Amino acid sequence: MSNEMFSALQILREDETAGRVFEELKRSAGNRSGWDLSRDLNINPETLVETLNKLKEARVIASNGQGLAGIYYLTDLGFKLRMVQAA
Repeated sequence: MSNEMFSALQILREDETAGRVFEELKRSAGNRSGWDLSRDLNINPETLVETLNKLKEARVIASNGQGLAGIYYLTDLGFKLRMVQAA
């Protein structure tokens, strides 16, 4: 397992909000706006933006915009993590 994948898994396991966001993007096949995620997961918008940035820095997700207005989706690493978690 690469260091990048190990670090990403650690974030998902240790940060409950990051895990919830990842699971929602996984379940919905991505393409969710920050506003949708905040509303559907009942996460404070400021907390969500911090979490989204953390997941982007870990290269688990990417977006076509910034903050709550961005549309978020899983990266290649995010898709690989889906498989690791399923095993």
